[in-house]
Amino acid sequence: MNPRPLANTAWAIARIALKDEPLLSAIAAAALAHQCEFQPQNIANISWAYAKMLVLDAPLIHALASSALPQIGDFAPQSLSNTAWALAKLHVSDPPLFAAIAAEAQSKSANFSPQNLGNTAWSFAALVLLHRPLLDAIAAAAMRSLPEMEHQCISNLAWSFAKLSCRNRPLMDALAAASSPIISDFNGQDLANTAWSMAALSFYHGPGISAIASAVIAKIQQFATRNLSSMSWASSVLGISDGPLLHAIASAALRSMPNFRQLDIASIAWSMATLLFEDEPLLEALSSRALLILREFGRQEMSNTLWAFARLAMFDEPFLTAIAARALKSLSQ
Repeated sequence: MNPRPLANTAWAIARIALKDEPLLSAIAAAALAHQCEFQPQNIANISWAYAKMLVLDAPLIHALASSALPQIGDFAPQSLSNTAWALAKLHVSDPPLFAAIAAEAQSKSANFSPQNLGNTAWSFAALVLLHRPLLDAIAAAAMRSLPEMEHQCISNLAWSFAKLSCRNRPLMDALAAASSPIISDFNGQDLANTAWSMAALSFYHGPGISAIASAVIAKIQQFATRNLSSMSWASSVLGISDGPLLHAIASAALRSMPNFRQLDIASIAWSMATLLFEDEPLLEALSSRALLILREFGRQEMSNTLWAFARLAMFDEPFLTAIAARALKSLSQ
């Protein structure tokens, strides 16, 4: 089988979520045998397919990356974006290839679709690869594409710039303004990521934050545990002391408490204490959950949790005694 049918087969089984390990192994073996024949779209399609199914075949992915580098100038915008996204999704950092992708994407950014822009930015942020000229080009292209931009693209762009600590006020203003009319399309993760991004960049946009708060209340049932802690942290950093929003987060946290890990406990407790929001059932649930997994707490999580309980005057003796003992043990190591 030559490269194009191989790439099309991989793409098709990924689209229908047919994660057939023997078939994927056979495709990988055949692809390796034809490595020198692969064209940019073949490389992008196979990389995307394996990443979509979260299958890391290291020899295949590294061979595709090696084949991509000398041909990078021939990659179309979508192929560039898909290849970068695939490598990032599989946690494969190839500095020479990403440097080449950045240079090529920068020169072709005007032809990128909004999804290409969001996915490319996300790829570099996920691998913590800061390339300012590329981000500047993505920001400029994104602001021209705002009328076509969907909710996930807005969220991805905001999260990516925040993850890389890249402050671009015009872009964030534009994203916040664009998000308000379509905020009902955002899912729980999009809302949490967008709010987290604003907080991480110390970016306050009143109308955008109000729209997010209202949407969070309406969609709080969609929030995973980590989304709840991110949204809580963002609210405290941005000073959003909106009673209905905080009550919604507290109620959702109570329902999700069996899934809370140490970082979630510390984040929610610290956030509520920062905003002086007292919810006794939530604090009791946090202390009970913390007691069960106290061995997993690091020094920062212990410190933040202890500070939060003290600030809210929540004197739970069994919890405080246990966390003090845990802190003493940690400090003596």
